[in-house]
Amino acid sequence: MDKRFKDNGDKTITDIKTGLMWMKEDSYLQSGRWTNWFESIQLVRQMNEDGFANQYDWQIPSIKELTTIYEADKINSKVLGKGMIIHIDPIFS
Repeated sequence: MDKRFKDNGDKTITDIKTGLMWMKEDSYLQSGRWTNWFESIQLVRQMNEDGFANQYDWQIPSIKELTTIYEADKINSKVLGKGMIIHIDPIFS
């Protein structure tokens, strides 16, 4: 595994290349179901109110930001299971 991503030990991952911080688990892994746009906004609002990982500036990532963690040569099927293939570093659980 390369050293591009750092597990911060607080349920977050830092992308050393971009400086962006990501949740280690997405909302699907946390809730066991997909969320819609409104629910995603509510989740981010709650994360900021709670100070998730001692941060208060969480936001929904832009498409440009999301493309920075896409890696065609990596597969992380443990994220969703069920035969779904996600091209993201396995450091994300």
